[in-house]
Amino acid sequence: MHLLTYPRRSHKKSRHGCKPCKRSHVKCDEGQPSCSLCVKRGLECIYICPEPPRKALPDTTEDDKTPRQDTSCTPGLSRVPRLQEMRLLHHFSVITAPSLACDDVDLRFWQFELPQIATAHDYVMEGLLAAAALHLAFLEADQLSYWAQIALSYQTRASAGLRNDLVSSSENHVAKFAGTALILLLITAYPGVCKDGDPIDPLNEVVTIRSALKGCALVFSKIFENQQKTSIDFWLRREGSTVSKEPQESDADLVHLHQDIMERLSEVQHAIDNCHNQYRDVYYNAYDLTLKALRTWPAEVGSITWPIWISDSFLALLEQGDWVSRIIFLFYGLNIFLGSRRWFRMGAGRRLILGVLAPIGTDIPPQWEEMVHWMKQVVNI
Repeated sequence: MHLLTYPRRSHKKSRHGCKPCKRSHVKCDEGQPSCSLCVKRGLECIYICPEPPRKALPDTTEDDKTPRQDTSCTPGLSRVPRLQEMRLLHHFSVITAPSLACDDVDLRFWQFELPQIATAHDYVMEGLLAAAALHLAFLEADQLSYWAQIALSYQTRASAGLRNDLVSSSENHVAKFAGTALILLLITAYPGVCKDGDPIDPLNEVVTIRSALKGCALVFSKIFENQQKTSIDFWLRREGSTVSKEPQESDADLVHLHQDIMERLSEVQHAIDNCHNQYRDVYYNAYDLTLKALRTWPAEVGSITWPIWISDSFLALLEQGDWVSRIIFLFYGLNIFLGSRRWFRMGAGRRLILGVLAPIGTDIPPQWEEMVHWMKQVVNI
């Protein structure tokens, strides 16, 4: 699976569905640039493009003297009109950027530095316009489909440009970091904004975000290893590991919920204390990471970075259906749920928890029945 999707030629008949849907024997809606099932699953949507029919060559005209565009597997994802792009750029700077910021330092990065980086790097600009279009899809419900399609088109181009720059030997580390951060924002926000249902595989969703975060971390480390002075040092090298943010008065119900979650999480620690299998250290590490993330609320740094710091051993236990790991993972979902009022995380916590519990049904160990029931009530399942 790769985060960066490929565009494709549109077809009218379902027999031209993408390869992942054919492999899974499910009906493909042939959406552009990725079908809805592949977007939902976080899969690379690949289509097999048939060879175009051969045509007799016409007499040479002035039009034939212009370079031809490659038509193999690259549909004409035409740009929106220039004035529309100007609207998207303005919307990002004035409305989207403040919605992403936790403090003035964040605001400076998203509102001023990122657009400036975008003016020198096409794929950063494409990602910025995609984020603005996706935000408009959230704000303008009657135009959701229109803006979401534009966002996906820009994301496709941003992904392709970022991929090419990542594998090159260029020193565009700041642009690479900005481009990766935008892709991470897009793949996080898309399911909630587009009301795309529940994740088929929540573990896969975390692994996808983990991959994007690792991309950010890799570029971040290169900036520090080279001791480069960059235009975003004020943001990357800020003092302290977290961003402090006080709850708003309208979040009073979330403050009480946060307290309840912290108290219930302590019950998990007692369960780990009484556990004497070989995975005890893995449990403790995951528990400590989840506790740290919850303590930083309402700042979201902890929950955002949780996937990159969680161990491979913990993810392996999750895949095996280990229940202590599942419970810790569900608390990570509750942490996300606390931030679900933010447009780019809308419904993410509930989708994760439902994605974990729905396949299990009533097959829950007695030790965890009451806690799972409480979690369902919290997220209204």
